[in-house]
Amino acid sequence: MRRLWAVLIAVVVVVLPVAGTAGPYVSGATVVYKDAGQQPAVDSGAVVCSIETGAGVGGGCLPFSAASRFVGVSDAAFGPQVAFQVCIDNNGDNRCVSGGDKPPGPCDDLVWFSHSDDGSISNPLGPLPGSRSNSQQCNPKHSGWDGYVVFLCEGVHTVNGAAHVHPATTGMIQGSPTGPSPFKFGDFCGGIRDQVIKEYEII
Repeated sequence: MRRLWAVLIAVVVVVLPVAGTAGPYVSGATVVYKDAGQQPAVDSGAVVCSIETGAGVGGGCLPFSAASRFVGVSDAAFGPQVAFQVCIDNNGDNRCVSGGDKPPGPCDDLVWFSHSDDGSISNPLGPLPGSRSNSQQCNPKHSGWDGYVVFLCEGVHTVNGAAHVHPATTGMIQGSPTGPSPFKFGDFCGGIRDQVIKEYEII
């Protein structure tokens, strides 16, 4: 735990927050491998976030803001060319569930992806809902993060026979009031029919 805090403090020193809602991250344990048009052969991930700042390893946690309905990621080494996944943990169980057969309802987690099979990246991503659905009714025994949980997507993606890698180093996860137009959501880093569960922890 001390090592994690040391890493987060180092990131805060190197990557200073800007105005508005923002949090620094360091790359971590979200790994994806996918061939064009195929389901990912590997799709796993985890994020650890600071409850005080939202800073994270493997991604980060961004609180809801009425003025910021878009989520953007800016990497210190790769700028906006970063693949990521955004989740709203509606049932507050500290797990983000995408894909698979889920009963419809307000307690299902909501998940969006920045990367598409055509190779494009939507960053910032949105507009997104500004709150959890029925947070008091869905799972009162759990709290979860009241905002956006962001998983970095690190791995290999193949488009038209050409492979490219999505790396990440350190950077910022930031809320924004606007984004690109037309708005487009991707289908990479968990966008499959099989159910994928990525966990996050708030410390």
